[in-house]
Amino acid sequence: MDKSELAPGGGCNQDVQCIANAKCSTTEHKCRCNENYFDNDLTESGVGGVCILKKGVGDTCTALGTTTECSDSDAMCTTETGGGTKCRCTANYYDSDLDSNNVGGTCTLKKELGVECTDSVQCLDLYSQCGTWSAKAVCYCKSGFYDNNNNNIGGTCYALNELKVWNPTLTSRSETYLEIEWTAPTASGAVEEFRYQVGSGSVMSVNKESTANITGLTPGSMFTIKIISVDTNSGPTTQTTYVEISIATVPAVPGPLDLAKSDLTASDGQITIRWKSTGTVMYYTVTISELVTNPTTVYVPYQVIGGNVAKNGYRYTLTVKAHSNSLESAEYTEVFRTVITKPNPPTLPLTCLDDDRKSLSIYVRWLAPTYPNGDILYYLVDTTGPTTVPQFNTSTNVLDQKVEPLQEAMQYCFRVKTVNDGPDNIRTSDSSYQQQCCYTRAGLATVMLRTTSRSIQISWSKPNNTKGDLTGYRLRVRSSDVCVVEVILKCSTGCVPMVITHNCATDKRLIQVDRNSTELMSFMSYVIDQLLPYTDYEVWINAINAAGDGDRNETSVQTDSDVPQKPLSVVASVVSSSEITVMWNQRAPRPGVTTYYVESYEVVLNSDPKFVKFLNLSGFSTQTTTFSGLEAYWNYTFSVVAATDKGNSNQSEKSVTVTTLQDAPGKVTNFEIMIPTNTLTTMQVSWAIPLLRDRHGIIKEYRISHNISGTTTLETITAELEIFQKLYYITPDRHYKVELYAVNTINQIGQKEQMIFHAIPNNEIAQMSDNAYSIGTVVGTAIGCVLFTILVMGIVVYLSLKRRQITTIKKSGPRQVHNEAEHGDQYEDLGMDNISSYQELGAKATQNVYDQIGRVQTVDKHYENMLT
Repeated sequence: MDKSELAPGGGCNQDVQCIANAKCSTTEHKCRCNENYFDNDLTESGVGGVCILKKGVGDTCTALGTTTECSDSDAMCTTETGGGTKCRCTANYYDSDLDSNNVGGTCTLKKELGVECTDSVQCLDLYSQCGTWSAKAVCYCKSGFYDNNNNNIGGTCYALNELKVWNPTLTSRSETYLEIEWTAPTASGAVEEFRYQVGSGSVMSVNKESTANITGLTPGSMFTIKIISVDTNSGPTTQTTYVEISIATVPAVPGPLDLAKSDLTASDGQITIRWKSTGTVMYYTVTISELVTNPTTVYVPYQVIGGNVAKNGYRYTLTVKAHSNSLESAEYTEVFRTVITKPNPPTLPLTCLDDDRKSLSIYVRWLAPTYPNGDILYYLVDTTGPTTVPQFNTSTNVLDQKVEPLQEAMQYCFRVKTVNDGPDNIRTSDSSYQQQCCYTRAGLATVMLRTTSRSIQISWSKPNNTKGDLTGYRLRVRSSDVCVVEVILKCSTGCVPMVITHNCATDKRLIQVDRNSTELMSFMSYVIDQLLPYTDYEVWINAINAAGDGDRNETSVQTDSDVPQKPLSVVASVVSSSEITVMWNQRAPRPGVTTYYVESYEVVLNSDPKFVKFLNLSGFSTQTTTFSGLEAYWNYTFSVVAATDKGNSNQSEKSVTVTTLQDAPGKVTNFEIMIPTNTLTTMQVSWAIPLLRDRHGIIKEYRISHNISGTTTLETITAELEIFQKLYYITPDRHYKVELYAVNTINQIGQKEQMIFHAIPNNEIAQMSDNAYSIGTVVGTAIGCVLFTILVMGIVVYLSLKRRQITTIKKSGPRQVHNEAEHGDQYEDLGMDNISSYQELGAKATQNVYDQIGRVQTVDKHYENMLT
């Protein structure tokens, strides 16, 4: 067979059958080009072609997009930028000779970020480059890209703007600070810190926090804030990217008023009020009481008020707000006052009111000036006529003055001046333009009043000038400017009959009494009764002749005080375990200066109430008080006595008995620990219920605590009885501590009692203090005994012999299992797991509190008799 037929792809059995640079494939049994050669027909299935040496990196090739012609397995035939096709390394590889114009080199795997390099072409990431970082050349991300693996080997370069924060938001602001927050970018691990910059100011770091509190700002201003993300681990140069947010601070509150630059003289028809401001303000809204009632907008820090509307010496309230960037400040309010000038005089009626004319005085009344031009301090009333006081000072800004003493039936004229709070040279006005003139009345010659608690006796003599025959007298008693009773003494004999009508309203007490003419011309007296005690009245009396009523005499008087009425409806309300509030009702009228004596009584069992204490309080309307310091869970009742300077009322009925609330119980009584006769290994604990006054409630149970071998044990015993006994197994010649207290039905713990008991051998009686004592006391006693050396030595020998006897008894007796180790140290407490019982003690020969109050065996156990 012609050897040419055995070209690449032709069948064969031996290498010699194949053309040059080819060999027979042992698996296909076809001629194939050697490793560094390729079949120039560029097909695997076809037969023919010649084996040509493969192209090096950078050498020209023809099979675009294939690796067949390229000698390097990681190279491919690709199109050149300037035209043509050449073998070039694939995407993740680079030409080792680093020169695209040379032919040769090998395709080497590109380097990851952070790996040392010599040329940027060696770097794997498309957005990376080779450069010096930390004293060595490595691949790192180009500017504008960050390494998502920081400065660790590996990672990918992403666009730097992905590190911008999201959603910057204002959370709080004031006049000088802004607080903002934002959401960190997804790739927050690539951000080494966040910073912020206000305008062109300093850049401040907040580390990795996502909030910034920006202080020291100008009020009312708009600020552009950059929130900057900082990347320092993607290359040798720090990179930043940022977002911006524009936020304004709150405008500063205006004020205070700048009175030095204000013009507050209203006399020229206008005033100008200025205020101080801080920061940026676009405009103000202003109101001024009585002058600018609706908010007015001004663009400067002052307000001009014209039109002669402002008054001199007057106080106005300015309210102003600052506005900027759609924000407003809080209100600023300040009172200012215009300049004080000379006041205008008041307006005085030409004549007096008829009721203002008295026999020895006249009430002068006037109207305040429209323009006082300051604060009116008082008025001066100038008087002409027969008087010893030509000018009266009202002392205050009242609008009337009683001018006295004057003479009867005389004419007087008055003018009034205004005095304000201005300087002395301008504070007093001119006299009033009007002059008021009027006559005093011709009154009765003599009027005398005598009072009791319920009546007024009026005595008088006829007028000096009756101006004809008298036909009667009119007597009126008034209270708080209201008529109470009117009496007409009418001439019925020796005179011409005349109809005299009442002036008081028909719903008042109206009385007519006949008198003869002689009586009317004589000294007279009349008693008006059915009045109220300790009440202010005005008594009016005037004579009547054929021409009508004469001038009246007015006298003020107060009725006398009286003995109070009996207090009613005494009610007691429990406040706490020691407090009770008592209320009652005292019927009107007020009898005088009233003092109440509130008495408390305790009610023990079924006995009569027993006085405990009282409280006294003043004031007729003060009809409640609270008792404190009372016994807990104790029965009380209360009564009230009212008193004046005239005497005491009858004692009120006692209130319904009430009981104070429960409180912690007191100590148990008869607390004893002893060894029953001839029983060395048994300890008896006995006690009785607390004294009745110390129980402070219903005893529910008792609690006994002790400690054995270091463990505290607490036992609860139901309080079904009044006297208790508890038995425990013990070891002689040891100390035991027992603590005992009562507990009431609301689980309040009572006062604790504690005893330390020394179980002495040989049937000796246990030695105890009448009062509870501590372990320290026992130890102190032992130390004192050391002083008696000989006695102590004898006791030691004696106790040693007794211990041996007890040990012998234990070994031979039924309780041989209780060895010394089971009883712990010398100071151990009784154990509740020993056999025990508690039972009611038998009646004692000596009588105690329980014998006196009786044994209570009911559900209440303690208070049933007491509370019934």
